[in-house]
Amino acid sequence: MVIKMDNLKTGEVISKRRKELGLTQNQLAKSLNISFQAVSKWENGIHILTLKCGQSWRQPWANGGCPAGV
Repeated sequence: MVIKMDNLKTGEVISKRRKELGLTQNQLAKSLNISFQAVSKWENGIHILTLKCGQSWRQPWANGGCPAGV
């Protein structure tokens, strides 16, 4: 099955959840071992979140938790 994602909507969700957790883009990036520029690109709909990376943090956020290491 193919799921089409709206990059801008996905970015809005990431940004909203990050802010709810009180994290900066830099803190989220460090917890995922990526650059803060990548987080910025996701949030602005410039770049799509890859499934591999999405799998590493999707579950902790789903339960209201925080990504590991933060």
